[in-house]
Amino acid sequence: MSASDLWRAAVHPGARKWVLLLGPVAASGCADVGLTPDELLNGTYQIDGSTVQLTGGEYRAIAADESASAADVDGAPTRVVALHSVVALGDLGGDDGRDAAAVLIDDMGPDGVTHHLAALVHREGGYVNVATVPLRRGVHLTHVWINDVTHIIAVRVRGLYVDPASGEPTVVVGTTGYLLTGGMLSPVRSMLGGALPR
Repeated sequence: MSASDLWRAAVHPGARKWVLLLGPVAASGCADVGLTPDELLNGTYQIDGSTVQLTGGEYRAIAADESASAADVDGAPTRVVALHSVVALGDLGGDDGRDAAAVLIDDMGPDGVTHHLAALVHREGGYVNVATVPLRRGVHLTHVWINDVTHIIAVRVRGLYVDPASGEPTVVVGTTGYLLTGGMLSPVRSMLGGALPR
């Protein structure tokens, strides 16, 4: 199965945005957006100051700390970074509207798994990852979309919050907006129902 066979285009409810979902279905509607599956699956991303080159949607490397191993490759501890299945397309800078937001899953084994939000800006010759920010640990990512008017990337997550006073667990849904400014993704708003407690 080729990389282009791994895509399905769907419109995010209420956002009038293209949301590309990786899955074993035929491609539809992708030709108009400019971003190809190969650009995402084999793209170069910046995570915490490190350059990560995906091959087929995944990156494997020996972890910096020998004790942190996500998987064993010939006995060597590894760090595994993989492209999440949801990618949002839209306008991040008020220009041509052909930008994107992707999520990378960074598995450092015992050190835990961190999701990173990556802003991809369309430039002559392709897409460039201009900023990446870690998302909250221990949550389940449910949606990512881009608002073309505000140029904000919205990330919706679901997680378990244990109230420190009562000890009672509560499932909380949170949406946080990120704005790309000066080569950085900055959180600009969180909403309860909404925001996850910090």
